[in-house]
Amino acid sequence: MSEYEERVAQEGELSEEELPAEVLEEVAENLTHDRRHFAMFQARVECAPEQCIRYCFQDGAGPLWPSPSNLPSPNDIPACPRCGKARKFEFQVMPQLLNHLGQDEGDRDALDWSTLAVYTCAGSCSLAAAPKVAHAVQGGSTYLEEYVWVQPPS
Repeated sequence: MSEYEERVAQEGELSEEELPAEVLEEVAENLTHDRRHFAMFQARVECAPEQCIRYCFQDGAGPLWPSPSNLPSPNDIPACPRCGKARKFEFQVMPQLLNHLGQDEGDRDALDWSTLAVYTCAGSCSLAAAPKVAHAVQGGSTYLEEYVWVQPPS
């Protein structure tokens, strides 16, 4: 660490690539579990920073959680009200969308979330399965309500 401090005194701040391995290791050791988790989330998001919706079609796929807190247990996700089958994760709304919506960080009523995880019927049931739970909208279209888990900002 003293080598790093001497070099900064001589050359100014160093870029991440110029940091000595011992400094990076020390920083990593001092990260809390939550910060380490968020750093991994950020690294994944950097692969596609413009991505606002993240779909996962594979069985067993799950959301990319920004925080290890406020995660749903299997019992938190209700079964499909139409056919009774379990719901599975389908897509998530990433926090980057908030930047595109132009939300004012100082506004207490502004939208804010870490991520929104949407769970849909694992059986992909249709409106015919239970028409009583379908919702009609103007113009004659109908839709089925899905379940959204909101992970609040930490």
